[in-house]
Parts: sequence; C-alpha cells; structure tokens
Amino acid sequence: KTEDEDLAAYAKFDCDRLMLRGQAESKKVEITVKRTGLPDAAVSIAYRIDGLTAVEGYDFEKVEGRVEFSPGETHKSIEIEIMARTPWRAESKLLVILEDPEGDLHLDPADDGGEGQTFLTITVDVLPGGTTRSMLSRIDLLAP
Repeated sequence: KTEDEDLAAYAKFDCDRLMLRGQAESKKVEITVKRTGLPDAAVSIAYRIDGLTAVEGYDFEKVEGRVEFSPGETHKSIEIEIMARTPWRAESKLLVILEDPEGDLHLDPADDGGEGQTFLTITVDVLPGGTTRSMLSRIDLLAP
C-alpha cells in the first residue's frame, strides 16, 4: 500500500456476515459502520436494506438514510428491525448496503461490492425448536 492509501478514509462494516437467531418478538439490531484512516473531516455515506430471501414488512422493516461522521468520529450505528418469526418460517437473508460516499470517504474495492457498494449479509435463522422440515414432517404424520 502507498502512504496515501494508508491515510485514505474508508467506510466499512465490522464484519461481512451476521447470523441472528429467530425471535418470537420483533427486535432491533444495531449495525456498526466504521471509518478508517484519518478522521479529520466530516463525511457521510448512504445506507439501505434490501431483502435477498427476506421480505420487506414481513421479515424486516425497510430503512435507508445516511450515516454522518463528524470530525473525530470513527464509529456510528444503523438500527434495523427484524420482525417476529413463526416456528414454520425458513431462514431468511437480507443485505445492509453502504453506497454513495460523500466527502473524502471511499469504499474499499477489495470488499464485497467493489468500489461502488459494501455489503453486510444478515441471515435470520429459524426459531429454536421449529424448522420448515420438522413442521412438514408433523403435517405428513397427520395426513390420512
């Protein structure tokens, strides 16, 4: 890396994948966005949530906006709501996307999404004790 690359400000997630256990109640999840490099200027980056197999309004509440970093700030949070699960729901996946940096902020081309976007994939697992397969087996046993 060059000295300029070491000093460049990048927006990143703490990780690129997150596994959540399904819950019987809706819950809010805090996602950390960090900025690397010298934090000497105000910068911002847009974020949004998209479903892969997850369905907006059923599995998660859609949110979008901008994360604003003031000079000196290196970590900010995005809050997303994961909806309550039923025992027969299969796992679902959604993406938290960072894009459109403003100021002297960049996206790491080595991250998922390249220079244009950075992704965090969230998998919401089934409720403990309930899976699609076990529910289907119980239904098959009850059929005449």
